[in-house]
Amino acid sequence: MLRETMFCAIATALIGLGVVVMANQRGGAFRASRDHPAIAYSTGPVLNVVSVLNERILAGDVELTFQGRSGYLESVLNALDVPIQSQTTVFSKTSRQAQEITSQNPRAIFFADTVAVGWVRDAEELEVAVQDQRQGAVFYSLSQAPME
Repeated sequence: MLRETMFCAIATALIGLGVVVMANQRGGAFRASRDHPAIAYSTGPVLNVVSVLNERILAGDVELTFQGRSGYLESVLNALDVPIQSQTTVFSKTSRQAQEITSQNPRAIFFADTVAVGWVRDAEELEVAVQDQRQGAVFYSLSQAPME
């Protein structure tokens, strides 16, 4: 009995040590903030299809149209040149709106070469992931409330 208890204690300690080691980054990995001057993820300049669309909206060249239950989805897809036929649905909860995603209410993802638009029926936002020339993957969201 003592032997089994000691084995269990050693096994538990080793498992705990393994979890700690796996949770840490390996030695020599970059550990600075995503806003380190070399990265400047939150503050650095961006150049991608969404930033260009934002500039066009601010200049008054493009206006997004709100359409009932789908909100700005169709307008955003058209503005970003994302084909509606690219739609796929997923039940993955890897979204800021995970609480809205169920097997009865999946997230629809529409995509093109450098951009993906995530839409969840009756959710508060559209989610957009885009490949940026400088920053890599950049994430945006658009409120699904009509602007007045």
